Amino acid sequence: MADVSVISVLIRAKDEASKVLTDVQTKMGGMSAGVEKHRKSIGLGMTIVGGALTAISVSSIKAASDVEEMQGKFNTVFGELSKETEEWARTHAKAANRNRFDLMEYASTLQDTFVPMGFARDRAAEFAKSVTELSVDLGSFNNLKTADVVRDMQSALVGNTETVRKYGVVITAASVETEIMNQGWASSKGEITEAMKVQARMNMIIAGTS
Repeated sequence: MADVSVISVLIRAKDEASKVLTDVQTKMGGMSAGVEKHRKSIGLGMTIVGGALTAISVSSIKAASDVEEMQGKFNTVFGELSKETEEWARTHAKAANRNRFDLMEYASTLQDTFVPMGFARDRAAEFAKSVTELSVDLGSFNNLKTADVVRDMQSALVGNTETVRKYGVVITAASVETEIMNQGWASSKGEITEAMKVQARMNMIIAGTS
């Protein structure tokens, strides 16, 4: 016959184990109910997170596509000068704390403006870099976006000089002709070319903003 005390201990152990099991089941049930209760909120949250990740992915893909497109234009307009001009953009971007690809885009836009106006490609490249650097400086000084300053410079250089009055530079047709004559680029108005006018306006912008 089994010892009564041993049987009593076994019975108490069984009861304790049953209580623990019941407690665990109760808590698990509560957790399941909580999950079920908030299932819609959890699902909505996951949907929002998924949407945000998708938006980031789409944005990243678009940014990469824009850079690739810009690089293609850059290589085309600068031709054999593209490698050294890109190195300039890398160096100047680091010195001025700017995005290299932004500087490349500004320079390629300006290069694509100057070459059709009669500048040799190498001369246009130097011009494009100078205007880009000046735009960065003017943007910082006047608390303006560099892209906006580049557009103002581009517009003024091709003849719409009203865009640079905000920077304290006043350019007129007569003053452009005077600058050309003073530089000795032409001996009469009939000899003046569009490239000369652009160069004269650039000289006056530099003088007016220095």
